[in-house]
Amino acid sequence: MSWAENEFSGIDFGDKRLTSRLIKIAEQLSESPELSIPAACRGWQETKATYKFFDNGKVTSRKILDTHIDSTVKRMSQQDCVLLTNDTSELDYSGHNNKENIG
Repeated sequence: MSWAENEFSGIDFGDKRLTSRLIKIAEQLSESPELSIPAACRGWQETKATYKFFDNGKVTSRKILDTHIDSTVKRMSQQDCVLLTNDTSELDYSGHNNKENIG
C-alpha cells in the first residue's frame, strides 16, 4: 500500500472512483511538488482528469485536509515522542533589487 493510499483511504466522497483519483493525484504531485499540475501529470489526459477532480462538487479541500489531519494524528499516536517544530525564519530580498538570480 502506498503512502497516499494509507493517507487518504478513509476519505468519503460518496464515490470510490474519486478516492482512487485523489490517491493518484497525491502520488503524482508528491513526486515533484515544485511542478505545476500539468507538468506533474505528464500529459493532457491526466491534467484534465486532475482539474475535473478538483472541480467536482463532492470534492472539497476540507474533506481532503480533515482526512490528512486524521491520518497524521493516528501516526503521531503510535509514537512515544513527537516533535512539533515551527520554522519562523523569513527571507526578505526586497532591498537587493540590483542582485540577479536570487528568486
